[in-house]
Amino acid sequence: MTDTKCRQCPNGTKYEHYSFLGGYEWDVLKAREITAGRKADRQVTPDELRKYGLQIDPPKVGPNGERYISMMFHSDEHLAHIPEEKLAEPIIFAPIIVGDSTSYILIDGNHRAVRLAREGKVVPAIILTPQESFDCFVMKFTPKDRRRMKLFPGLRTKKKVQHVG
Repeated sequence: MTDTKCRQCPNGTKYEHYSFLGGYEWDVLKAREITAGRKADRQVTPDELRKYGLQIDPPKVGPNGERYISMMFHSDEHLAHIPEEKLAEPIIFAPIIVGDSTSYILIDGNHRAVRLAREGKVVPAIILTPQESFDCFVMKFTPKDRRRMKLFPGLRTKKKVQHVG
């Protein structure tokens, strides 16, 4: 059960997106719908998640009690009330393709991953296909801009695209 007083918990809306660098956004609910019932593609170790940039280790405390946190800070209080059944759900990575370069963005499960990794456990993960990632991508670019940027080259949408922004 999520805590309605916790600012890090989902707020119960039917709209849940993951934004990366402000311009790239995925519809997380659609990604969950696509992957529903799918088994994890792989297991991600705590060390891999650290390399990805998640703050696995609790914040450092300075000599005067000050806490040093990263941009991806997850409080112990929030992590403690993630429901056990939610912890079993695989995290979801979405590929983003720009030109001939592919990177993978963790679009769902940052908090679950941190909690499991802090407990020393591997984290089950699903990796979307490029087409699945593109289908979940919230287009903020015109088709002309997308071609110029070589964003998801060669992929076509199966839905009517509504440009945001």
